[in-house]
Amino acid sequence: ELLERYNEAIENYEKATKLDNSMGIYHFHMGRCRCCVGDFLQASKDLTHSTEIDPVNPNVLYYKGISHYNMKEYSKAIDDLKRSLSLILRGAFVPSCYYHIGLCYSNMRDYSAAIDAFSQAHQLAPSFSSALHERAKAYQSIEKHSEAITDFTNFISTNPTNSHAYFRRAFSHKALEKYLEAASDLKKAKNIEPDNPYIKTKYQLQHNGKNIQICDPGCEPGSLDNDISKALNKIINIE
Repeated sequence: ELLERYNEAIENYEKATKLDNSMGIYHFHMGRCRCCVGDFLQASKDLTHSTEIDPVNPNVLYYKGISHYNMKEYSKAIDDLKRSLSLILRGAFVPSCYYHIGLCYSNMRDYSAAIDAFSQAHQLAPSFSSALHERAKAYQSIEKHSEAITDFTNFISTNPTNSHAYFRRAFSHKALEKYLEAASDLKKAKNIEPDNPYIKTKYQLQHNGKNIQICDPGCEPGSLDNDISKALNKIINIE
């Protein structure tokens, strides 16, 4: 696993489960590897089997929640992730857990609950800028534009080439009638990503700041979920 040879690891775990199907740890590691290669449906089955054997392992529930999230089964993901937290999840899993709970709520358009979860993630890991960006988007979706601008600005300070953040901040500036700031942000977004069709067609700021949807929650450039195998492997190695 540490060599990121996940398919080989899966083959070995499959052989191990055939020899002894009662070992929950085999199903857990196999499910974790399947998450890293993007096979979330089978991962969910492996992890469910593991929880049937060991129902109080927070790490198993974390990965099971991640599988449900990636299959867009957001309510199931929230249940698993919250249960994982209740069983004293540790280390780098904890901010990631809150972050994914926030993404689930954002996708369900429960933005107030999303903000609470992203705030927990950011508090636990202040350098976790993806949580800050997603919280800014959630604030914007409920028209809390001053809060959104603060978060976008803090995110941009460590991610100065993220065109989406400038673009979205422009709409919050416009909502607060800060037209010069809005125009400046939109120009920056266009300069960073001149060929982005969404930015090119919306440059006249013809909309208010609500529901500026460039991509789904969790799919921003450089976010945790953009390369799921690297992200999950990083968490594995921390633990």
